[in-house]
Amino acid sequence: MSIGAGYVLSREISRDAPHIGEIGQGKVARKALPAPQADLPIGEPAEQDATGHPDGHEPAVLLATKLHVPHISDRLVTRSALVNALEQGVSGKLTLLSAPAGWGKTTLLAQWLAGRDRVAWLGLDRADNDPARFWSYVIAALHHSEPALSARALDLLEMGADMCKVVLPTLLNEVDLLDDAIVLILDDYHLVTNRAVHDQMAFMIERMPTNLRLVLASRSDPALPLARLRAGADLRELRTNEH
Repeated sequence: MSIGAGYVLSREISRDAPHIGEIGQGKVARKALPAPQADLPIGEPAEQDATGHPDGHEPAVLLATKLHVPHISDRLVTRSALVNALEQGVSGKLTLLSAPAGWGKTTLLAQWLAGRDRVAWLGLDRADNDPARFWSYVIAALHHSEPALSARALDLLEMGADMCKVVLPTLLNEVDLLDDAIVLILDDYHLVTNRAVHDQMAFMIERMPTNLRLVLASRSDPALPLARLRAGADLRELRTNEH
């Protein structure tokens, strides 16, 4: 099964990758399948060249380690006040952890998550500015946390369906049906600079079901409607002046 424009899932279990978690009923694949063209109408197959890949390009493969909560040493001192603040913050839609490099954002999040279930983690990098790649990873992270989610949103993303009209509503509707709450954490969100991704994120935040909570760790304030979220008491902020 493909994810988005060139991001791939496989239903086959890879013997050389026992650490890769399930996503829905599948596995993150090491072997890529042909990717569909992004501008095709829903349901139409992509044209392939002699190599078997559209336009002659090898499709990308999702990196499973981006979905893993980082391991932290037991010797680190737990910042109890901040851990408690994070716990209280998930009562709102969005928790923003904003601090400069070296402050320990990732470590703090990992300490908080040590005793928490139903966590979807995604460590971002600059390549995730591509919307198809970004949302492929977000959806994969949610499936990694909650295998009960179907692959419908992934299928729609693969087909080139509109993100805000089709893909995200489908995903949010499925999350809304879950019995348990999920916390979605996007680490290093400052690396995302694509306005389209920010707009799609704002769409998702505004329409999230009550059993989905979002945590962003960033070196700077993201280009999201923070003022509106503050006004609606839907934003919890943790900054460098909190210890």
